[in-house]
Amino acid sequence: MHVFKKEETEAVQMLGLLYSKRGFILIFTLIATLAFTLVSLFAMPKKYTSEAIIYPTPSNSSEAILENPSFGFEGHSNQLLQVLKSNTLRERLISKFDLANYYEIDTTEIDWYSRLAKKMEKDILFERTPYYSLSITASTTSPELSANIVNYIVDEVNVIVQEIFIDNIEKTHIAYRNEYLQKEQYVRSLLDTLIFMKQYNTDQALDHLNAQIDETYKEINTLRTRLEELKRTNKIYSYDEQIRLLSNQVANANARYNHSRGQYNELKQVLATNDTTLLKLKGEMLGAQKNADTARSQLQTLLIVKNEYSELELFLQRALEHYATLKSRKEDLQNAYEPTIHSAGLTKLQTELEFSQEQLQELKMRYERAQKKADNQLPSIYVISRGRASYKKSSPSHSKNLLLGFGIGLIFSTGWVLLKHRWQKIKPQLQNFQG
Repeated sequence: MHVFKKEETEAVQMLGLLYSKRGFILIFTLIATLAFTLVSLFAMPKKYTSEAIIYPTPSNSSEAILENPSFGFEGHSNQLLQVLKSNTLRERLISKFDLANYYEIDTTEIDWYSRLAKKMEKDILFERTPYYSLSITASTTSPELSANIVNYIVDEVNVIVQEIFIDNIEKTHIAYRNEYLQKEQYVRSLLDTLIFMKQYNTDQALDHLNAQIDETYKEINTLRTRLEELKRTNKIYSYDEQIRLLSNQVANANARYNHSRGQYNELKQVLATNDTTLLKLKGEMLGAQKNADTARSQLQTLLIVKNEYSELELFLQRALEHYATLKSRKEDLQNAYEPTIHSAGLTKLQTELEFSQEQLQELKMRYERAQKKADNQLPSIYVISRGRASYKKSSPSHSKNLLLGFGIGLIFSTGWVLLKHRWQKIKPQLQNFQG
């Protein structure tokens, strides 16, 4: 006696049931297949894909790349991938190709950016290949737009990486420059003091130092006066606070402009050009844009003044340090009347001068290297292939949609037949139970 006789009998009955309903299953499956095919042909928008391949460089030093022009490795690919997925690049794409309008996103809604970002993530893809190269693909309803987006990304990612590195290098360059100039002034002070201690007596050296102290004191007062005059002329009470307020004004004016523009574009489709509501919105747009331009101009002026102010502060700090050094030298000279003490003072100054000159030379080399890097273009990618306009659509795939419709129709019709048969078997039992 077969153990699974009951299961085999039920399976045969089920197959018999499906065979008896083959007409319904076939018709429903064909209808579903036809429906999916028609939707694929006429309802779904055609999209065209363009692709570019890039490799990261193993270094951001031009000299290193010339010596070893190889491709980057996994870590370099991951770093470049983060730049490709950054908000900086996304915002530049939105602005360059007016993607909010392309995706028909209402910019007056509070979540417009997040919805636009999700749509962009579906159509603009960045993937790392097994060979550590990066694939950039864009799929849109226009072959030219897809190619333009891909090629813009290829060009712009290099710009963004350079902006990041140049900003960091520029900060390092400025720090080295300030340290170098400070050390250079200190060495000159040492050298002047040493020369006078060797060539003249202590009284003459003290007179020279007093003259230097007086001159430096005048320079300090002049710098302080210029700083106060700069703040008074430009009506500045706090640079950081005023920059923050102006930045907020620019951001608020831009937000009002985008809000008015969104409403204007929406109503322009249903209202006449000379409608008062449209004219009012247009006036609000122009007013917001004017306010943004004014605040932006004030902000730029303030930033320029702040740079000048910061530079004067730096000069004042160096002058104060030089003043303190001269005062210290004066005290040393006043204690150096005795020949032995005077000789020891000379030896000390000579040793300090030699050490400071070595430090100055090292700082000069650092400063020159940083300046050279700041002036050079920093390579960040190798372009293997750029995007091309392909007129062969990438989606929708009619064959996939046909198979999907066929599968869904077959599964649904088969399930319907089996469920209906099962219901007819348990329905009398439910009626008896209720009775």
